[in-house]
Amino acid sequence: VREDSPVVGVDAEGSSVRLLSGEEISGDTIVGADGVNSVVSRSVWHTNSTRHRNMGLGFAADLPLEAMLDADLRANCTNTPHVFFGVVSWGYGWIFPKGETVNVGVGGLLRRNPAMAKSFRDFVDSHFAPETVLSPSGHLVPYGSFERVPGRGNVLLVGDAAGLADPLTGEGLGSAFESAKAAAAAIRTAIANGTPAQTGQIYCSAVDKAVLHDLRTSLLARSLLFPSFLLPVAMRTLRRRPSLVQEFLRLLSGEGRHRSLARSLLASLFHRQGV
Repeated sequence: VREDSPVVGVDAEGSSVRLLSGEEISGDTIVGADGVNSVVSRSVWHTNSTRHRNMGLGFAADLPLEAMLDADLRANCTNTPHVFFGVVSWGYGWIFPKGETVNVGVGGLLRRNPAMAKSFRDFVDSHFAPETVLSPSGHLVPYGSFERVPGRGNVLLVGDAAGLADPLTGEGLGSAFESAKAAAAAIRTAIANGTPAQTGQIYCSAVDKAVLHDLRTSLLARSLLFPSFLLPVAMRTLRRRPSLVQEFLRLLSGEGRHRSLARSLLASLFHRQGV
């Protein structure tokens, strides 16, 4: 463990990393768990042009429940999460209960929302008293640009470093834990076999089954939900099928699966087209 010693370079062939202090550390495997702006990803995968194009941005703040303007909404928000579509492009807004406060935010595809901070302010103004004090935090999210091959040789990417946030909801903790578990198992197997160079191959096979299949389905669901000409159709489908709303909330918590949501949205589109 090296405190306050960020990695500034990665040598995949030499299986080593270089720290800001100049120190070099080598090992059997290298795991990039360094987030959305991963140094490991930039050094080894040479990506991030696609990653930046599909970057998401979210703003959120904890606000007092009593400052909410609408009495009915305030009562419902004491114990029920609320999701608001249409407040940003290719994204959504939310109000989640937290006892005497609520977490309020908006998030979506950055290139479709160049004024995301203003969208957040407008969303807050539409639901909360004008004098409400804001201390928002902003976060970049890899929003639909996940690595199809997140392991190369003995170098692995996990979580946001591999772009594993959900393309529909932006949720990333579930995928981060699943990919970390797959990485640990792959490292253990490869080192036990004396073949650390095969760690990436073992990891890719495991993470494809555990994570990437759902993310590919999520990309389909996103393309059926967020386009402006399809959003009204999707909203009618969600109103008719409350179970799909619950499934979306389960996806937000990292517990749901995308297949039923994608199938229902696809069926609603075919019905609209008369197919």
